[in-house]
Amino acid sequence: MQDLLSMLFYIRKKGTCDPTMATIYLRIIVNGKRAEVCKMRKVPITKWNAKANKIIGYSMEARQTNRLLDIVKNRIYEIYQNLLHEDLETVSAASIRDEYIGTNKIRKLILEMFEEHNLRMERLVV
Repeated sequence: MQDLLSMLFYIRKKGTCDPTMATIYLRIIVNGKRAEVCKMRKVPITKWNAKANKIIGYSMEARQTNRLLDIVKNRIYEIYQNLLHEDLETVSAASIRDEYIGTNKIRKLILEMFEEHNLRMERLVV
């Protein structure tokens, strides 16, 4: 069965001092399970387009923020593809989030890495 991945950028007003600004969040959804990441980027509420998940306008700030959101989206797809390719665990929204923010890093000894590499090569040969 193939995992279904979707992403949504949205804004939250909670936690900001300025009532005209909001923080961008990313929601990752895999097979109905979701995980959220705060992007720590504040945007004007009036310039946020909820349908397009982007900022409206052609100002330098809007273009930079929209470019950042595209880069994040591409990075999430890349992580998703890597997790599917590794096939070491089931892909979940939490595992994608953890890999994106860097908390999923497992430190391995050099011998463990060689053993893992050798196992992968055996699978390719057989």
